[in-house]
Amino acid sequence: MTERRVMTDLLLPEGTRLVHIGPHKTGSTALQGAFDNAREAVLAQGVRYAGRTRHESVAVRWVTERVLPQQDSVAAEKRWRALVEEMTTSSEPRLVVSSEFFSDAKEQHVEAIARDLGRDKLTVAITLRPLAKILPSQWQQYLQRGLTQSYDEWLDKTFNGTSPTPSFWQRHRHDALVRRWGDVVGYDNVVVIMLDGSDYGFLPRTFEQLLGLRPDTLELLDDLQNRSLTFHEAEMLRAFNVQYKSEKLAMPLYDRLVNTRAGHYLKHRRPERDERKIETPAWGVEAAQRVGAEMAEAIVASGARVIGDPATLALGARPRAEDLGPVQLDPELSARLAVGLVLAGQEVQDIEVRAARRAAARGVRPRSSRELIGAARRRLLPDWVSRRR
Repeated sequence: MTERRVMTDLLLPEGTRLVHIGPHKTGSTALQGAFDNAREAVLAQGVRYAGRTRHESVAVRWVTERVLPQQDSVAAEKRWRALVEEMTTSSEPRLVVSSEFFSDAKEQHVEAIARDLGRDKLTVAITLRPLAKILPSQWQQYLQRGLTQSYDEWLDKTFNGTSPTPSFWQRHRHDALVRRWGDVVGYDNVVVIMLDGSDYGFLPRTFEQLLGLRPDTLELLDDLQNRSLTFHEAEMLRAFNVQYKSEKLAMPLYDRLVNTRAGHYLKHRRPERDERKIETPAWGVEAAQRVGAEMAEAIVASGARVIGDPATLALGARPRAEDLGPVQLDPELSARLAVGLVLAGQEVQDIEVRAARRAAARGVRPRSSRELIGAARRRLLPDWVSRRR
């Protein structure tokens, strides 16, 4: 049986470097937005939110060896080194950095992060939601990375076979996540925050108390860009992914057009209240509850500091009532994805023009993404043409 551990004094000691590691789909983006919007206010209260942007994802991707193909690894390393310097040389009583990509860290990465940031000063914060509520959000997120499996196919392989997205359990086997970080920084320095879905203010209030901030310093904002796709939006994107991969098109191009741009444009649309959400079949909800209960027991036994009720990890979600038949796509959704791709292409072109101008000013001729992708196209085009014929 899990039991609730109530922590009345949450304030971390001065000198603490707080590292919030997510994982994904547990309020990380909302929290990062709140810190970014309140940078001056938190700094005035003795807390530095580290980084130049809302989310230093590029830097954290480098230290966890997950730099995207279109990203410059050398520049990413510089971003990490700059973040480390800020975290280790700033004079504020408390510092905080947040990235859900820290949850992708394997044991050797955790060791490197702790070494760089100063192991003896680190406190690691982990925010957790019921696994059953994370499943739909993560599936649609993986679709934005090119996944082609249907939701039910993905669930079956995730729970009963070889998952097509192994990073899911790296992030969301939460007891193992606590263990990876606790073994390095000490379990007394791991704070596990069990989010309360009925209390929207629980997340910002908890971080205010940990860091000694005045109440209401952190405000969570409604961010359309971070909303989950509806079922029909997700199925439209999945069909696109299937066709894209059938043509053997380059995934770096997909990342530049869909993942980082067109997908965001699609999510800026505000869905109608009655649009169908991604719902989990009953067997999937039950499987998530079983795993959630196991994780809660292990986290309590680990000795990590727990805020909130561990039993929330085993909460369920409303299961899908029935098979609603074939997907009927709204033409407006298809048009929006198409326009998003056009806008993404224009943005990529603009970026390349600016890069070319900067390179010309330095007397260097860079290879554009068009040239790099063109090399791949020249290799693949003959086979594509023969198949079309």
